Amino acid sequence: MTGDAAAFLRFCAGLPGFFRRPLDAATCRQRIADGIAARERNFLAMLEHGVYGRPSSPYRALLSQAGAELADVARLVDEDGVEGALERLRRKGVYVTLEEFKRRRPITRPGLELPLDESAFDNPLVGQARVTLRSEGSRGRQRHAMVDLDHLEHEAL
Repeated sequence: MTGDAAAFLRFCAGLPGFFRRPLDAATCRQRIADGIAARERNFLAMLEHGVYGRPSSPYRALLSQAGAELADVARLVDEDGVEGALERLRRKGVYVTLEEFKRRRPITRPGLELPLDESAFDNPLVGQARVTLRSEGSRGRQRHAMVDLDHLEHEAL
């Protein structure tokens, strides 16, 4: 059995429990409020595990090119909040255009060129029980996205 098939089976096995736990309005409001309260901490945790913890991440290469280690980003977030930190990083070349994200062209910045493969923008934080969705690719390359039940629950909030 391939990894994708096993992940799909784990996703399917989790569906009954997922549907047995409906989200009421009060729970949704509380979880959203909790997420907003922890936004900066969650952002930095996502960077630590999903970007700095993944050597092949194009975001890691862009941050490295800008001279921004995790502690530097944490300092920016502490000083300017998430939006302010992202704006300062964008000015240093830490961004991805739509054409780059869709892999229609490589990420190119002064002194850096990153060719991108199909998995370049995969979310490494998606769980082991996931389904991979694929576009038809009628207007360019076929693209895929991985979704797990935690992501679906988050979107449902």
